[in-house]
Amino acid sequence: MTDGSPGLPRQGAARTGLRVVGGVLFAAGVVCTAIAAIDFFSAMGGGDGIDRAPTKFWLFFIGLPLLAIGLGCLQGGFLGVGARYAAGELAPAARDALGYVGDGATSSRCPACGEPARADATFCDSCGHVLSSRCPGCGAANDGDARFCSSCGA
Repeated sequence: MTDGSPGLPRQGAARTGLRVVGGVLFAAGVVCTAIAAIDFFSAMGGGDGIDRAPTKFWLFFIGLPLLAIGLGCLQGGFLGVGARYAAGELAPAARDALGYVGDGATSSRCPACGEPARADATFCDSCGHVLSSRCPGCGAANDGDARFCSSCGA
């Protein structure tokens, strides 16, 4: 890993391998478990009043671990996709939340053009729109489009 990127050297191949192996193991587990369940329930309810012992019950002990291992491989193979989706969904909410508590107060956006602007700027660098203005009565900073002062009401 001389390029500094995180992960395995052949991560794409490993991910594809986990997806294929996981799918095959999961499918085999479903088949084994289904055969065992069908044999178990058909042995119990033959309809003729004679119950026989299930002969393929041992397939449960093969099928259930195959299901678990297959699901684990599939989870590993698709973990990056899920993480990228979650990050894409959570990042805007986290940015907004940090902005509300003051961490994101170093920059804002111009209401006219939407370009980033410094929080202490009076005018937008891109379009020149008024971002904040000082109240002539008390000197408090207000939004550029505010009609009344948020501190004194002037």
